[in-house]
Amino acid sequence: MPALLYTFAIFYGGLVRPRGGGLMLPHADKLMHALAFGLMQLVVFRALRFELPRLGVRRVILLALGLVVAAGGALEIAQSFTGYRSAELLDLLADAAGAGVAAALLARTAGRDACAGSAEPES
Repeated sequence: MPALLYTFAIFYGGLVRPRGGGLMLPHADKLMHALAFGLMQLVVFRALRFELPRLGVRRVILLALGLVVAAGGALEIAQSFTGYRSAELLDLLADAAGAGVAAALLARTAGRDACAGSAEPES
C-alpha cells in the first residue's frame, strides 16, 4: 500500500497545474525527478520484496527498477496530454538515473549482507 500511495502522490504532483515560483537552482527540476524516483525505487523494492520473497533480492531490485522507470515514462506521457505540462526526455532520464542510483545502492547493500551471512541465498 505505501508503494501505491507514493506512486499516486508522484503522479498527482506531476499532473497538477504548476504554480509559479519554482526552485531557482539550475537543474533543480531534474534533481527533484531523480530524488523522487530514487525514493520510489526504494519503496517499490520494499513492497516487491514483501510480496515476492522467493524471487531473490537482485531480481526484485531489477523488477522494481523496471516498474519505476515505466512509471516515469507513463507520467511523461500523461503530462503530454495536459495543456500545461510537457513530456521531456530529460525528465525521464533523471527519473531513471535516480532509480538506478537507488538500485545500485540496494544491490551493494544486498551484496554486503550476503558476505556477512545475513541474507538468504540468491536464486
